[in-house]
Amino acid sequence: MPFFERNKGKIVLIAVTVLLVLVMALSAIPSAKPNFVSNAVGVVISPVQKVISKCITSTQGFFSFIFNMDKYETENKQLAEKIAVLEKEIRETEELKKENSRLRAMLEMRERTVQYETEAAEVIAKEASNWFNAFTVDKGTADGVATGNPVITSKGLVGYVSEAGTTYSKVVSLIDSTASVAAVVKRTGDSAVIEGDLKLQEQGLCRMVYINKNSVITAGDDLETSGMGGIYPRGIYIGKIKEVSADGTGLSQQAIIEPAVNFDSVSEVFIITGIK
Repeated sequence: MPFFERNKGKIVLIAVTVLLVLVMALSAIPSAKPNFVSNAVGVVISPVQKVISKCITSTQGFFSFIFNMDKYETENKQLAEKIAVLEKEIRETEELKKENSRLRAMLEMRERTVQYETEAAEVIAKEASNWFNAFTVDKGTADGVATGNPVITSKGLVGYVSEAGTTYSKVVSLIDSTASVAAVVKRTGDSAVIEGDLKLQEQGLCRMVYINKNSVITAGDDLETSGMGGIYPRGIYIGKIKEVSADGTGLSQQAIIEPAVNFDSVSEVFIITGIK
């Protein structure tokens, strides 16, 4: 087989390569005005150079990323540690805010109850069901607590001590079906009785009964203890009237009461142990 036929591909490749080199050399000759060869080469070569340049830039960026992987990992680890520290500081700040609010509320409560002897107590257990709503606190007879003592928070009336042990006490809340308290409507002066209700206690509510049918009480009226009944002193805030309606007999009115205290979130209370 003739030499050319056997090496035709190589010969053509060599020829094209040589031609391109010559053309590029000619185009590189300094000239005030681009000649035909320079223009032709520019048209052919420029797109190729652009693609090659982009490929080189991308490749450089890729290898730069690979070579700096350890550095990036170290920086990410440092950032993660800084974030963890900041998150911890935020949590601690929030806890301090809560503690500050709690202490401020306790101080305000002390100032508002200067006429009473009180004992601060912490809720240590809760008992809640359809039949009973109460909780246990960590103060008892050793701290001057006695059965029947009223229990309050900075928000208002909680209930009363139903059982006093040496180091603990059980408190029945205002919304329990066994609880009742003599109350007065602050705006009108109307007296009535607030008592727990099995259905309402599930919603954290109670009801007020024996209201004069001619009373002009309305939703939003504030309630406080009247001092009658022998357990609760006068003037302790109870909550607001939520809804007023006629009772079943038509001889008086009744109302649904929304206590000021959220019994699901009670954590600290004040037990009134005496009057100064």
